[in-house]
Amino acid sequence: AGYYGGWVDVLISRFSDIILAFPFLVLYVILIANIGPSFLNIVIATMIASAPGIGRITRVLVLGLKQQEYISAMAAAGW
Repeated sequence: AGYYGGWVDVLISRFSDIILAFPFLVLYVILIANIGPSFLNIVIATMIASAPGIGRITRVLVLGLKQQEYISAMAAAGW
């Protein structure tokens, strides 16, 4: 989202905001109730519930790196 920007950034950020609007445990219970209680499903539900928070941190780091001078120099050099 941070790399591409534009409508991709808006779409991914809004989807992330929707998932983050639910409390973690409520989202976790809803996911487990829908996909079934097994170890693999618990791992998948944990990944889905925690991905938006990790994605937001990654997006902010990418946006910060895009502003660095060496990125501008690489773009000017044709990379």
